[in-house]
Amino acid sequence: MSGAFPSSRIGLGGGSLMGRTSRSDSLRIVGAALEAGIRHFDTARSYGMGESELALGRALAGRDDVTITTKVGLGRGRNPVGQSAVLALARRALALRGNPAPTARARPSAAGHSAPATNFDREHVLRSVDTSRRALRVDTIDCLLLHEVAAADIDERLEAVLKGLMHDGIVRRVGIATSRPGVDARVEGLDWVSVEQKSGGPFVPEGGQTRLISMRHSLLGPGGGWLRDFHQWLDADAGARSLIGASGVKMDDEESIAAAVFAYSAATQPASNFIIASSSPGRILRNVEAFVVPLEDGQLSVLAQVFSAYRSEALR
Repeated sequence: MSGAFPSSRIGLGGGSLMGRTSRSDSLRIVGAALEAGIRHFDTARSYGMGESELALGRALAGRDDVTITTKVGLGRGRNPVGQSAVLALARRALALRGNPAPTARARPSAAGHSAPATNFDREHVLRSVDTSRRALRVDTIDCLLLHEVAAADIDERLEAVLKGLMHDGIVRRVGIATSRPGVDARVEGLDWVSVEQKSGGPFVPEGGQTRLISMRHSLLGPGGGWLRDFHQWLDADAGARSLIGASGVKMDDEESIAAAVFAYSAATQPASNFIIASSSPGRILRNVEAFVVPLEDGQLSVLAQVFSAYRSEALR
């Protein structure tokens, strides 16, 4: 990815490769991403309790033109092979009963919920990294992110473990993927932390620039929630609709709004890389194409004004 990885600025998120997708579907999803030019893939030990890593390992086995980010710390580690077998049996049982396979649930707001359970002890980190390498079928993990790490977790013991993994060639880069407060300030002076992954895009206020390599995900919100909310707001705001209409930017439905969000994000965050996620091969291609659609200065100005108005109202 720009500034760091030998691939495009767009990566595929492994959330669409969890246990609810079959092996053949996972291969089609990854294949579509590769055909669209994507060469970076993002996953986590906790996605599908290891199923996402296994799916990527199968789909990308033997390729030397891709990079993979995975994460450590969130949730309990499971045996990936055993978990895969359990999920396969569950899907088969549901099919025999005529019931649909489990689908993703909308994520609730973080407000009012306790922080997720994490574990950054030395033995857990080493065991998790080893399990991820086996599942992904790689000797070296391109980037390892500390999943929902808290500022207090980042101490000399964790630093020693991660520096050791990089020294031994097991991990190339270390970064953070967390929404917890105080972590940005905690890692600012740590030269062994080089990547930051967080949600971003025009629907939420953008933080200041840092020295870290920027990876943005959930541009449309968790489960597309911000996109749907913005669509409803736009339909109800005649002034915003008039501005958009005069600019020539198409924002008639959720698909065209999403395309505008991707094009705007690429243009206004030139130092960022972006993670997209979809289980639809066709949508993956359309999303990638949307990122490279050029927007004129006047269109960028109008979109900035409209997105700012939406944020101001949404954050009241």
